[in-house]
Amino acid sequence: MAEQNEMLKIVTPMMEHVCDHLCRFPWEIERKEDLEDICAECKMDQYTNEILNTYNRVNDFQNTQCVKLLKKLAIEREKQRWIPIEERLPDRGKMVLLTIEYEPFDVRIVIKSVLMIDGTWRNYGGGTVTDTPIAWRSMPEPFRFEEDR
Repeated sequence: MAEQNEMLKIVTPMMEHVCDHLCRFPWEIERKEDLEDICAECKMDQYTNEILNTYNRVNDFQNTQCVKLLKKLAIEREKQRWIPIEERLPDRGKMVLLTIEYEPFDVRIVIKSVLMIDGTWRNYGGGTVTDTPIAWRSMPEPFRFEEDR
């Protein structure tokens, strides 16, 4: 809306200049009532409205393809983000990527793991995860060739 007000600040003086300095009728018509009738039929308002409507349509960023793609990107990023364990846990029995604090070496590593019904974590090889889980994320989709899509 602020942008439209800026455009209106440009268009209004233009319209006033045309009406006050370029229109022939103010000098030709003596009666004010006759001039008001002529001004009421003037197309200047129509042109000004077309300028403002076109400006608004062209500058309507919220409905552009760019915004639509940014929204899709945000959804995809959310699907792929790491979720801290304190925030929430994955569905039990679902294979996820799990970041753990690997205590013997004081490093963080990523493993494939499953949160079991009893609340324990099982790694992909079947053993119990004994290190501290930090965060998890869903497994990515497997690679597909273009013709598979």
